[in-house]
Amino acid sequence: MKKNSNLFLQAKDCFKEANSAKEFVQIETHALYLQELFGVINKDFKFILIHGEPGVGKTMLLKKFMEEVNKKNIYFYERPFANEKLMYQKFNQDLFANSNHLIYNLENKSSQINIVILDEAQIYDEKMLEAIRILADTKKIQFILAMHDSAGEHLLAKKHFATRIYKSIHMQPPSKVTFHQYIQKKLFRNNLIDVAKLMTLKDTSLVYKYTQGNLRQSDKFLYTLFDILSYFYENKNLDLSKIDKKYIEMSAIYLGYVDA
Repeated sequence: MKKNSNLFLQAKDCFKEANSAKEFVQIETHALYLQELFGVINKDFKFILIHGEPGVGKTMLLKKFMEEVNKKNIYFYERPFANEKLMYQKFNQDLFANSNHLIYNLENKSSQINIVILDEAQIYDEKMLEAIRILADTKKIQFILAMHDSAGEHLLAKKHFATRIYKSIHMQPPSKVTFHQYIQKKLFRNNLIDVAKLMTLKDTSLVYKYTQGNLRQSDKFLYTLFDILSYFYENKNLDLSKIDKKYIEMSAIYLGYVDA
């Protein structure tokens, strides 16, 4: 890579925390999860469960799904409700344009089936989950619940929930090769071809070793790595023919993956 503008500074920005579906990077595993979701969205279900470790990409997958799904009566709640009353009020507001008597509205005023997506559903306690189950039993609201692995396994173990779960989608971290493709795609989409060429499979595999392929942690790791490279680019004599292993190790030390 030739020394001109600081491309590492631009690369760092590629790995800021993503909040929009437009920032979604579709890797092979995510494409399969989306395909699974689209394959069941028109089925007669009460619950679809999406579970995986924190940072595996559940929220971004759901945002991408919402961007692509061709349905009017689908609602995505990214932040958990604090209590049952607030949840009922919000559902009434969105589904019926009023704030009272949700069960009555569902049983007497609703002719269509609504789909509700609840992210971070592991936060809900037993009482809230039971309220959600009762709403699902009206057959007027279908639920997609996204939650952490441990909570998902706990829910699957509950007989009265397990029998109502039509589909369970278990999101897992990508393989090392797919992880490499994820990083390359992020850089290529921002025209950082020279930086992408520097990031070899060997380099990304070392990052993977620290983050275990967790996308949220990996984005933070790469943000830190490119911040360090940017500093050395501006202030030191940085070798632009490769990414030295020591900079990846420096990032790992800074983020607490290894002791100094």
